Amino acid sequence: MPNLLAMSFEGELAPSFDLTCLEPGRTLPDGWGLGYYPGGEPSATVLKEPAPPQGSIRSQLARVWEHLESSLFLLHIRSARWGAITDANTQPFVRSWGRRDWMIGHSGSLTARPDERLERGVFEPVGSTDTELVFCILMSRFAERGWKSIADADLAEVRGWLDVLDDDGGLTIALTDGRDLLVYADRDQDSAIFLGQLAPPYDRWCSATATSWSTSRARHQTARASSSRPCRCSRCRQPRAASPRPTPPVPPVTPAPPAIRLRPPPP
Repeated sequence: MPNLLAMSFEGELAPSFDLTCLEPGRTLPDGWGLGYYPGGEPSATVLKEPAPPQGSIRSQLARVWEHLESSLFLLHIRSARWGAITDANTQPFVRSWGRRDWMIGHSGSLTARPDERLERGVFEPVGSTDTELVFCILMSRFAERGWKSIADADLAEVRGWLDVLDDDGGLTIALTDGRDLLVYADRDQDSAIFLGQLAPPYDRWCSATATSWSTSRARHQTARASSSRPCRCSRCRQPRAASPRPTPPVPPVTPAPPAIRLRPPPP
């Protein structure tokens, strides 16, 4: 099933994520995680949950939390092969380098674990997955060369590293430093990659798979229906520029009853 979604916007947006894989009657994943950079900050925030129950309350944050606003998002649904089902082994993974948080998501699985003795660097894994080890290898090599952002990197050299790692199984990854997004597609097509581009207006754009997730730009309506506080997304917080062409009306959205109730801050 599709298990990795990377989204990169020109500005900060607040999509709503429904984890349909957690609905009743579906086979539950071994974990899920959503990473983003709130308010354009260099530090990343990750919401994740190993072994989630059906209708997970934690997953509702990805749907109704109005502060989930960023220009970059990584969403991963885990089907475990390497490592126990724990928080430490749940993607996305984050490391700090160049005064920024870096984040990785991986679709696929390696058949052989890279030799840590040959690849030891300044970054070390906390968990036991192949993904985190690959991440530490990449970050150590970036640090050795003094590349403090994806923009600094020699992309041909980075691709060469990934091609070698890809020889041992499936390796489709999304790597971001909070500014740029680097995506590598598995050469053996073990994990198909789909690319898409959106142009405004996209208030009611929705992308969904039958097994994993759905996303929608009807974010502000869901947030307002679930909280007594006004929505804080950039679309509701700032006046909208006049459009040279009429925008089609947005159909009303009937939100589901919230799994949690967000209380307003104290006066």
